[in-house]
Amino acid sequence: MVINCLTKKMNEKMKKVVRMLGLCALVALAFTSCKKNDNTNKVTFKAVITQPVSDDRIQIYNLKYLNWNEGDVIRVFNIVENVNESFTVESGKYSGMDAQFDGDPTFLANIMTAGTYTAFYPVYNVEGDNVILNEISTTQNWVHKNQGGIENGRYPLYAVNNDEGNFVFNSDAGILRINLTANTEGASYEVEKIEISAPENEWLAGTLSYNKETCEPSFTNAENGNKITLMCNNVTVTDDTKSFDIIVRGGTLGNGFSMKVWVNGQARYISTDRANKVVAGHVRNMDAIDATTLPVVN
Repeated sequence: MVINCLTKKMNEKMKKVVRMLGLCALVALAFTSCKKNDNTNKVTFKAVITQPVSDDRIQIYNLKYLNWNEGDVIRVFNIVENVNESFTVESGKYSGMDAQFDGDPTFLANIMTAGTYTAFYPVYNVEGDNVILNEISTTQNWVHKNQGGIENGRYPLYAVNNDEGNFVFNSDAGILRINLTANTEGASYEVEKIEISAPENEWLAGTLSYNKETCEPSFTNAENGNKITLMCNNVTVTDDTKSFDIIVRGGTLGNGFSMKVWVNGQARYISTDRANKVVAGHVRNMDAIDATTLPVVN
């Protein structure tokens, strides 16, 4: 009897200990969860720029071509809640074509569900369901390839979130690359500007707009949008080939184009009816020519 009573008391004590341990575990778990939320209080996502590729599908140059820059702003649309927010590339949170953003967990609550968010860059305006991007301009400025090859804030990009909660940006624009060289070793000349002209009613320049939910694009022609002038600021060309990149609407120049190059103060001309279609997200890489060998025109 004495043994049985002792055993019973010990069992009751053990049950109390087990219950206490279980309660402690639950408290610890709850504390850990709250601490994690308190520490972050934000949701992180990544934006990646798909690099334009050349006609032979090789990434252009031996470096990342389109890069994020500090201060770049993307506009993100929450399709489920019909709200949007802007996110700015911050110092220390980008590297080349990748950028990381932190945002409100309420706004980004569905970010891991593919297709519930859209994003655009660079946004000029939003009108109802229409997201208007910066214009593909009829006047552009030459940028050295080591600085990206094209002007910052000019190449239109759009994206839809994937199931990892990230955005991979693509473009409906393309790049026409004019390559100039001097055929004679040691020779050089200065290029003031380059003008390309498409056949009439083929629009190279204008404004891309997108439906904020479907990313369905539309295009508004710029005035005289079948011509684009690249201002080159008298850059020097030698026998080492130099590239001049011009942003154009994707799908254009399939019926050829004409070009004027202002060399040492003179306009020189060439044209081709060869199909040189610039596919969206691609670079049409033209053969190198010596601009001083082209005929002079008024």
